[in-house]
Amino acid sequence: MAKFRRLKTYFSTTFSSPDWVATLDALPVDALSLKEAVTPLLALLPRPEYRLQAAHGLGVAVSRLARVDLESARIIMRRLMWSLNEESGNLGWGVPEAIGAILAMSPVLAGEYARIFLSYGYETGGEDNFIDHAPLRYGVYLGAAALATANFAAARPLLPHLAKALIAPEAFIRAAAALTLRQLATVAPPADFSGPARTDWEQALAAVREAAMQPGAEVRLEYYEEGNIVSATGESLFSQAAEAVEKGLEV
Repeated sequence: MAKFRRLKTYFSTTFSSPDWVATLDALPVDALSLKEAVTPLLALLPRPEYRLQAAHGLGVAVSRLARVDLESARIIMRRLMWSLNEESGNLGWGVPEAIGAILAMSPVLAGEYARIFLSYGYETGGEDNFIDHAPLRYGVYLGAAALATANFAAARPLLPHLAKALIAPEAFIRAAAALTLRQLATVAPPADFSGPARTDWEQALAAVREAAMQPGAEVRLEYYEEGNIVSATGESLFSQAAEAVEKGLEV
């Protein structure tokens, strides 16, 4: 318990430093140290002021753990996903962002868990994993955006469902979905914009244009990108997403 408290204090102090990313990147690579880092990072996820940093820290720790002890990393992934189920009794604050960070940094875990993770963000009309609670589902789109940046193929299955998210009643959901769409369009190979897949992009483009005309475009969200916590308005993300998709469709 004393070590847990020390590590929790260490990470919370680290997150207040401008060098927090470099500090996390310097985490030890042995399995024991990585596993010990997980619990205090999980404890910091529910705190909004540390959420994105803790999610990134879990991405670093669990992705490295997967290289030296894959089964232990899988156990953590199952633990995180269980916390998103209603039966778990947990609210799961920050968990989707953490899962997205982990999958973005671990191609092996992305291959095993990406489709399950993405399924939390859309309804199928039957038994599914869709998260009804919008503030928690918001994190799924932030996590998916991180995954898309690092691994387009793993995040691509969410694209056909983004049009619905982009016309959701909640402005913050629309903005987060636009962030995911922007990232997907930015890294997508040119071939993905042609053939049958073109329809997915055209539907998403129409939806993001509609989103830009809805009230609440001034909503602001924060997300992790290239070593920084970035703040952007929905209005700017709608514009950037539309521009990225239009550019891809012109090829």
